[in-house]
Amino acid sequence: MSPFTKTVPILVVLVSLDVLPALAQGMQEHGKQHGFWAGLGFGYGSARSSCDTCSNSPRLGGWTFSGDFGWMPGQHVRVGVEFREWLNGLKKNSQLPVITAATMLMSYYARTGAGPFVDGGVGLSHYMIGKGTGDPIEPFSRDTTYASGAGWGTR
Repeated sequence: MSPFTKTVPILVVLVSLDVLPALAQGMQEHGKQHGFWAGLGFGYGSARSSCDTCSNSPRLGGWTFSGDFGWMPGQHVRVGVEFREWLNGLKKNSQLPVITAATMLMSYYARTGAGPFVDGGVGLSHYMIGKGTGDPIEPFSRDTTYASGAGWGTR
């Protein structure tokens, strides 16, 4: 792993630690918690898959991207959409697994300040193992998909 590849995630975490408390404090201003909200995320994590007819796969590292946006119509309710994707590298001419999930979500906050809340949603998840191109803009070749599937879930 190059020094650049090691440094970027560390810088993202350090910047996030500094910015997030300021954003959270801004929402508490004068008890006004309503309007448009959005979030973006980027990180690195691991995944492991299994199925009834195959042997257990090893744990794989990969990049994760997330984005969400929505509306707070009042101080107690938040509704929105969330998108998450995990991608195992950008390897050329190799099997490239990806996991994608999109969720419609709703949260209810009993109190406007700190306190408990209820969070729920319904969404669609999709997995695919395809032939990698090595290109970050179009990471999959259109000629080969080794396996894929989708399913609904709740949160």
